[in-house]
Amino acid sequence: MPGWIAIVIASLALVISIVAAISTSGSARRADESSAQALDAAEQALIAAEEAATSVVRSAEAAELMVAIEQRRDAAYVTPWTIAFEHGAGFVLINEGAETAYDVIISGPMLERLSQELGPWEIGPRASRRFYAAGDLGPGSKWAEVSWRRPTETELRSWRTDLP
Repeated sequence: MPGWIAIVIASLALVISIVAAISTSGSARRADESSAQALDAAEQALIAAEEAATSVVRSAEAAELMVAIEQRRDAAYVTPWTIAFEHGAGFVLINEGAETAYDVIISGPMLERLSQELGPWEIGPRASRRFYAAGDLGPGSKWAEVSWRRPTETELRSWRTDLP
């Protein structure tokens, strides 16, 4: 009897060893698959990070280009105003520029003597405002000063000219 118990125990040990080997093999295969999936995910994350870095560089380059364009546009900006004589004591302030001027105020010694609105106005491109000047036409008194703000700025600009 004890011989066959030893055979059964040995057989069971063999079966358990085979099952353990199969299980270990399956676990190893799953571990390999998990490792491969993790490697694929890491590669995809690296590609996404590289694309994001490229996008950030492109955005920075585009921002630099926009700043350069804006600086060139500001450097090329010319005072948009013209003052034309209309009739009698009437004049017209004309915005010859391509953008709306905000908070436009016109002042000068010959303008302030009359009771009239001298701003602030909003004057669109190619638009105008009428005003009147009266008083002494002596030397140095026939001028007007225009102050305004560009749409992209907060500071007022000013321009002074002799009245025609």
